[in-house]
Amino acid sequence: MRLIKLIVSFLFISALMLQPALAKKIPLGMLVEIKGKIEYSKNGKRWKKVRRNKFVYKDYLVKVSADSSVKYMNQETSETTQLTANSKVKVTPEGLQALEGSLWGELMPEGDCWLDCPNI
Repeated sequence: MRLIKLIVSFLFISALMLQPALAKKIPLGMLVEIKGKIEYSKNGKRWKKVRRNKFVYKDYLVKVSADSSVKYMNQETSETTQLTANSKVKVTPEGLQALEGSLWGELMPEGDCWLDCPNI
């Protein structure tokens, strides 16, 4: 009986210590208003098509094909950035990093003011 209590206690404590390791990743943003062929990749090797709103995480890559567009909504600031056709970006905690092509601009949360966004 004492051995069973010891084993159960050990398993319970082990489960508590593993909790942070099993925690889900927090998304940095979301892809919305998908038009055309938009793809994402976790490592740049295998690309998957975005069919509806998609959460994106740190170091994800997003590729926008010709005649396509998508908006990236920053989860922390709610700012929206338009990704233009023929572009590829990397999602970072600081925002989007343009690898190919350009970013159109940032739409402020109020929705009425456009700011120029330099190619990062």
